[in-house]
Amino acid sequence: MARTWTEDNASLETVNAWIHGVGFALSVPAGLALAHLALDYNPSMLAACIVYGLSLSAMYLFSTLSHAVRDPKVRYRMRALDQGFIYTLIAGTVTPFIWGGLHGWLRIAMMTIVWLAAAAGFYSKVLAKHRVDNMTAVSYILMGWGPAAALFWSTSTICFLTMLLGGLIYTMGVYFLQNDHRAWYFHPLWHVMVILASTSHYLGVVLFAILHWDR
Repeated sequence: MARTWTEDNASLETVNAWIHGVGFALSVPAGLALAHLALDYNPSMLAACIVYGLSLSAMYLFSTLSHAVRDPKVRYRMRALDQGFIYTLIAGTVTPFIWGGLHGWLRIAMMTIVWLAAAAGFYSKVLAKHRVDNMTAVSYILMGWGPAAALFWSTSTICFLTMLLGGLIYTMGVYFLQNDHRAWYFHPLWHVMVILASTSHYLGVVLFAILHWDR
């Protein structure tokens, strides 16, 4: 990702902003639809679905702004928020599975661990400004895959596959994110892969939280 907006990268940054702008535009009605379905079919999952929907929209919004804004100082802040909200999206994505699939102290423990990790990641990017201009995806990958074994083994096969597919797309896309200096189309491709991965995860949440495909 370009640190500054210049005449040379203006077209590319516009493409990057538009791709995730579309993602944001889709995420808002998708989140509202998920909340409405939860209210009608599984009210106990409403809060978890709202958290997930908000985290998804926040990630797309600040990713879009981090590419669309031209002022260097504001652009840096948007980039820090973009990277910070990735942590909350990871936590938000597993929240419905923790809330609906675990019980008692295990649910509380897992929810606490996941959201403390997200809070620490958010703090490191937004407040401590850790490696905002030279980010690494290792912590995202570890946080994303960490809860998988504990959560998804008890879901239905199709639900597990949607979550696995999304995780694999995210992980493969990291190559293009970390190497976007090598080819102009790597970062736009990363943005497309994020949309594909989050769509797969959205389907998994719907199957689990709304349709009760938990076995």
